[in-house]
Amino acid sequence: MRNLSIYPPSKKEGGFIKVRFVGLVFLIFFTIGLSACVFSFEPVYITQIKIQGSHYIKKDDILKVITSKPGQILSKDKIVQDMRAIYDMGYFYKIRALKEETPKGIILIYEVGEYPLVEKIKLVGVEGREVKKLKKLVSLKIGEPWNYKKAQESKKKILSYFKDNGYVDARVDFSSPSSEEKSFVAVFNIKRGQRARVMEVEISGNRFFSDQKLRSFMQTRFKRYFDPETLKKDIKKLREKYREQGFYFVNIYSSGLKFFKKYRVRWVRVFLKVEEGKRFKVERINLEGNHIFSEKQIKDQIRPKEGEVFNIRKLRKSIQRIQNMYGDKGYLYTVVRDNLKFNRKAALVDI
Repeated sequence: MRNLSIYPPSKKEGGFIKVRFVGLVFLIFFTIGLSACVFSFEPVYITQIKIQGSHYIKKDDILKVITSKPGQILSKDKIVQDMRAIYDMGYFYKIRALKEETPKGIILIYEVGEYPLVEKIKLVGVEGREVKKLKKLVSLKIGEPWNYKKAQESKKKILSYFKDNGYVDARVDFSSPSSEEKSFVAVFNIKRGQRARVMEVEISGNRFFSDQKLRSFMQTRFKRYFDPETLKKDIKKLREKYREQGFYFVNIYSSGLKFFKKYRVRWVRVFLKVEEGKRFKVERINLEGNHIFSEKQIKDQIRPKEGEVFNIRKLRKSIQRIQNMYGDKGYLYTVVRDNLKFNRKAALVDI
């Protein structure tokens, strides 16, 4: 993310607040020249808010994102929030908060420096039909000011495109304009790397489910393009399947990836490790705070039953059924919570 360098105003402009953005770090600096009225115990009111330096972005659009309003007390914290909100619009490389004192109060001025207009969008590293396809993913528009948020968004979309098509090592970078430029060619540099297909998913440590059964739950499978995000979702789903069978503390993780070439195709072998742990059963179901319905009425809605394999999905549905029971009686704000007490040694759980 580009740094914001704010320069001192002229004397007649009064004090200002200086803000510097470094990555996601938000650092605030106050100059010695900031008027004492900002820190005074006497309230100072804002009489007017002005936007200066905006040539392409409508001033009304900027005013919509700030929280400071005429008639409010001048607040250092709100000014900082305003500057962050203006910066987060993505169109400005510089933001400066100035004040102009009047007999009636303070005129608060936000001075902005806009990024230049996008003259052209260029994709380096791709050619042919792919250029046209990828340009549709770019949020920046020719004739509009360059916007760092839209550039970041475009980068993510292009990366997703390549990773969805098996290019797991794809890299995308973009150029940022300088403050002196009047117009700007937005360049995205693309390095796709090599595409990889899944050769095999090797699973170890599993006893309850077979390899074949676990693979049937997964989207990561033979000949499909490998995608790390899909693998994460697969692991999450496998964990859920185990927990539905009582293995509440199951641990599943990717223990490695092996890339290799065969028949001019890049392949990957995925290794998964399963630590099943113990299979838990329900020992007791205890109720507290029930006055409208009897214990039997509520327990009739609860799954799993005492002595059955613990299933967290069934328990969540049971809670919803009980809340619906109370809702049908007019108790719309009833809260039903489970308090699980695990005996890991005996592999039992009290609900």
